[in-house]
Amino acid sequence: MESIFTTGSSFVTPKPSPKSTMNPSIMTTTTTASQPPTPPTLIPSDILQTLLTFDSVFRFKDRVKSLEVNFSEFMRTNQSPEAVSNIPGIVHQYMHQEMTEAVREAVQT
Repeated sequence: MESIFTTGSSFVTPKPSPKSTMNPSIMTTTTTASQPPTPPTLIPSDILQTLLTFDSVFRFKDRVKSLEVNFSEFMRTNQSPEAVSNIPGIVHQYMHQEMTEAVREAVQT
């Protein structure tokens, strides 16, 4: 059986490697070593204090105060509870008047 490999001699000339045109000071290297994760950036407290809060955006304190004032005014000027409590007296007076007149008419006839 013939070998597919033949022996022979040949000359190999090394090919010159290309010269680097980059200055070594601009060459960067990257490392593949694992590095610990970067901690989150801390935000200075003065920035946090200037951020709007949910309460300030919707002015809940102002709205509650306004509702309290309006409700207080309503309760002060609302005559409804007093008027409702006067209804039985008014009905009684009306019925008394009607009964007196009905009795007077009955006596006259």
